[in-house]
Amino acid sequence: MRMIHGCAAVLLLACGAVYAKDPAPVYTPYPINGSTAAELDAQMQALGPRQHDGARYPGGAQWQISWEYSSTAHGSQCRLGQLRVKLSSSITLPHWQQRAQADDELGAAWDAFLVQLELHEQGHVQHGREAAEDIRRALTGLSGSCSTLDQQAAERGKQIIAAYSQRDIEYDAQTRHGQTQGAVLAY
Repeated sequence: MRMIHGCAAVLLLACGAVYAKDPAPVYTPYPINGSTAAELDAQMQALGPRQHDGARYPGGAQWQISWEYSSTAHGSQCRLGQLRVKLSSSITLPHWQQRAQADDELGAAWDAFLVQLELHEQGHVQHGREAAEDIRRALTGLSGSCSTLDQQAAERGKQIIAAYSQRDIEYDAQTRHGQTQGAVLAY
């Protein structure tokens, strides 16, 4: 019996699943300063996480999927068994250092913006969850020639990750990085 490990990562703005339960994303704040909406926007444009296109955005999500399995040989044929798929994810959001001193109107606008930005980033994490589930389904019970089974498993995993990476790019294009979902500091 052999143990094989596979891993793929997607780092996206706006980056498996352990079956039992996926862990919650790790949240990473980045500090911003300002007393007006324009100053906050400028800080997010200057300090926000970078996406695959190199541009900075107010928030970001990353997900990574890894998998490992054992395989059992039956002559020249092998079958995957004891599959474990794991998802890890993180969300990066701005932390407005002067939020407590903000006037009520700007503070409320900020709070609404932050809720919608997090909702958008959670959409990316959901893509990671779906990719992990698809990998689990694709690899469960996979069998074939012992000489090519590991390559088959790796290829299937890479194809699924590529499809969900493209889905993340399309999601950002459709939502304008969350703007159509309300992730706009409207003040």
